[in-house]
Amino acid sequence: YWDFNDGTSCFKEKTGHIFNAEGTYDVTLRVKGVDENLLKKFPHWNNEVYYDWDNVTIKIFKPGTPLTVDATPGNLTAYKGVTGKKIRFYGSAIGGTQPYKWRWDFNDGNYSNEQNPVHAYSHTGTYVVKLTVTDKQNHVKKDSVKVIVDKPRVLKILTVEPSSAEVNKTVFFTCEVTGGVFPYAYTWDLDDGATKLKGRCPVHIYTKKGVHKTVLTVADRRGTTVNKTFYINIGEAETRIEHVKFGFGKISAEIHSGVETVHCSITITGEHILLGGGTKEADIPPQTRIKLMTPFTVGLGRVEITIKANDVIKKQEVSMIGPFFIKNIKKTL
Repeated sequence: YWDFNDGTSCFKEKTGHIFNAEGTYDVTLRVKGVDENLLKKFPHWNNEVYYDWDNVTIKIFKPGTPLTVDATPGNLTAYKGVTGKKIRFYGSAIGGTQPYKWRWDFNDGNYSNEQNPVHAYSHTGTYVVKLTVTDKQNHVKKDSVKVIVDKPRVLKILTVEPSSAEVNKTVFFTCEVTGGVFPYAYTWDLDDGATKLKGRCPVHIYTKKGVHKTVLTVADRRGTTVNKTFYINIGEAETRIEHVKFGFGKISAEIHSGVETVHCSITITGEHILLGGGTKEADIPPQTRIKLMTPFTVGLGRVEITIKANDVIKKQEVSMIGPFFIKNIKKTL
């Protein structure tokens, strides 16, 4: 779908258009379709439709308009980049008589005859780049623009995810990288004998529980590499509260944390708590089982016991006679 920004549009893949008034037009192209690469990994997504957009700015002028040239990058006053990384330059011209001849002088001994060339600088500094345009009638116009070139930042892997996942389920890896010179190449080396994974967000299925070591290596366009070792905990997803026991003045429970860090607690509340009571808390790392126990408690009458492990909650109302618990008065799981 083409939107020509003059009140007209078109649904053809390839088309031409005549503008009836001079001016600047932001023409938009919208495309919809199915991502074949995603379908190879996730065939059940066969009904998903994706959209993408792009736009181009077109300047329309009347015949006889004097030739003018612009070398600046849109609304910016200068180009910025780092050594070794290509910078895209954009030249525009209106007026005069087409076709135009383009000549870029990058001020480092290199030149280009393209309208929108790319160029990489080998040294840091500020360069004054010159653009010369010649039209069919040999009218010449020039423009210049600054280019600021710095050293690349140090290549770093900032984050790697996930830290835990379920066994026999698809694991979606992802990472955040900064510095160096884009584009990056990613290699994920797993410890379960699988072929090394490629790309920023690969997927994998672990068939065995346990803590698995993974090494991510990132290389930038210059060949600089950096790696990061991390561990992923593969196990059962369920967080469980098990084996609740009432002892002499104490209550205990076993908490299993599943694949996530769990905050757990046991709380004893009542109107006549003579000693102890309150809340006993703990944080459990993934795939860990602990026994949580309340402090010694003495009470009279009814008390409520609440055991929590993240969203898993068990409650029970009992009676106390001193340090003794009398159960099964009321129970809610």
